[in-house]
Amino acid sequence: SFSRRRYYFFPRKFTMPSASAADYPVDGDELKFPLELADESDFDRIVSSDGLITVCGFGSLLSERSARSTFPDLINFRVAKLSGFRRVFAHVAPIFFERGIAKPETKVPYIY
Repeated sequence: SFSRRRYYFFPRKFTMPSASAADYPVDGDELKFPLELADESDFDRIVSSDGLITVCGFGSLLSERSARSTFPDLINFRVAKLSGFRRVFAHVAPIFFERGIAKPETKVPYIY
C-alpha cells in the first residue's frame, strides 16, 4: 500500500526555484519541478525507460542495510557526500535518546 507521506521528485540536473515560487503546476504533459508525488500512480510519470526510479536520501537511507529494509529490490546502492549542506533537526525522536545519539541536556543529536 502507498504511504501517505509526501514525496517530491527532482530531475538530476535541477536548480531549485526561488522561495517565492508558490506553485509547480503541470501544463498538459509537461512536468514542472519539483513534482509532488501525491498518489501511487504519480510514480508512473517519473519511472525511467528501464523501469527504475532514483532515490536520494539521508538519515536511515545512508545505511545500505536500512535502505534495503525500506526498498527490498534496491540496486546500485552508493553513498554520496553533499558539500556545504548541514542537516538541522527541529525535533529529536525518543529513539535518539534511547540509543545515546542525542544529548539529553540540550535535546540536540550528536552530528559529528
